Amino acid sequence: MRPLSHLRPVALAAALLLTTFGQQSAEAQTGVFRSQSQPMAVLPDGSQGLSMVGGELYATSAGVLLHAQRNQADILGFVVDTTFVKIDDDITYVVRHTLTGDLYFTARDRKGRSHLYCSHRDGKRTKTRRVKLDDHEVLHPTFSADGTVLVFSSAERRRSYGGYDLWYSRYDQGEWSRPVNMGDRVNSQGDEVTPCVVGDFLFFSSNGRRESNGHLNIFTTCLIANQVVGDTVGMLQIGRSRVQQLPSNINSAVSDCYDFVIDPEQQCCYWYNASSGVRSYQGTLDAVMLWGYATDGQARPLAGVTVTAYDGDAAVAAAASGTDGFYRLCLPAGNTYRMEYTLPNHYRHTATIAAARDEAGNLIGESRHDVALDALPVGKPIVYDDLFGPDAVIDLSRHGIATLEPLVLFLTDNPGLGAELSLSCDLTTDAEFNSLLTDQRLQTLKGFLADRLPAGVRLELRNVCAGREGCTTATGTTRLSVLLK
Repeated sequence: MRPLSHLRPVALAAALLLTTFGQQSAEAQTGVFRSQSQPMAVLPDGSQGLSMVGGELYATSAGVLLHAQRNQADILGFVVDTTFVKIDDDITYVVRHTLTGDLYFTARDRKGRSHLYCSHRDGKRTKTRRVKLDDHEVLHPTFSADGTVLVFSSAERRRSYGGYDLWYSRYDQGEWSRPVNMGDRVNSQGDEVTPCVVGDFLFFSSNGRRESNGHLNIFTTCLIANQVVGDTVGMLQIGRSRVQQLPSNINSAVSDCYDFVIDPEQQCCYWYNASSGVRSYQGTLDAVMLWGYATDGQARPLAGVTVTAYDGDAAVAAAASGTDGFYRLCLPAGNTYRMEYTLPNHYRHTATIAAARDEAGNLIGESRHDVALDALPVGKPIVYDDLFGPDAVIDLSRHGIATLEPLVLFLTDNPGLGAELSLSCDLTTDAEFNSLLTDQRLQTLKGFLADRLPAGVRLELRNVCAGREGCTTATGTTRLSVLLK
């Protein structure tokens, strides 16, 4: 392997210029974990690798190192790099050490195994050496913030949990220690690949965890975390912190997401999606995962409940409950949100949720809010008695007003519904009197409801006492039947 300073320039650079990204939509969504809906770029065929080096985004593809052209946080396109590193076809990934600035890169040997190399300046000369890590194959190396921990992916079968695992090595007295498997809390029987360390957190892709459903999804965990036991604060072993899945706007249910990197200065993250190329998200990853279960009045799961979070009048996140009533959505930490839970033909539920930052040191905190959505029967008569009191008055009594308030609220929460009001007032044996009183009370009901309901709610009135026979039994009752439809 020749030193990087002697590697030949990539030929035909102009011919390999990538097309620029599509014009940004004026309505592009922003906010926690809301990525752009369109792919940002399509890379050439071959292996891909994204890395951040000195605040610059690079992609290694088909043996070519590509440099992202940016206008602050906006990426305009990728071009072949001819100034930073000139690489051979066997180099697959390049990253810079966080403290020394030395370049580390991976390259395949004649047998196709990927090894790690380090290139550093010694005066005017550039020296390149192979970093031997117990003869492990090394893919996608990344360094901790203090530069003392190296994390990489390897298909090493010894002490492996299956597929590709994440391993780490510590820098001690000028040498990297024998690699250690990160353990079964991080690694699964599937593949764990493309690690990336930003601050205290390790990001990686996995297709073997229960949440990933067989697809590569992006997860995060504290690389080294504090653990408080009584008055003692200790350090957890690497790989023993809680692992959390990033939300669905980054992790598609059907897409493979990997090569996740973060630009802390621009507060941007980038990742490669196997079906649509490079994607990006701009915003903080410090968030709270709100989750819970939606049930009906009998504690049965409700599917399809729409959960929407509002910051002021703006909807910032939304989700829907599954067949088991479970929902979850991610909210930026530090804000207070007005939550709405809606389901057709059910009462609307509102709540105020304060998305507090996680005190346990997780990147994504958690908060649970269960909700029960009750309902009035639709298509079946709802009967109300004695809303006007015992006398022949036409005004609703206090009891009648209180009795009808749930109906008003239900129709307000479900503006697509209408109501058929069937009223009978059987106070005397005089059918004509009873019919006239019923008409007047129906108008009272119509006015009461119209003043409280949104415009456009359909109200149909029916006088049960009007007709050939009418109401003549003098039972002294007034009965209202409401049919929601």
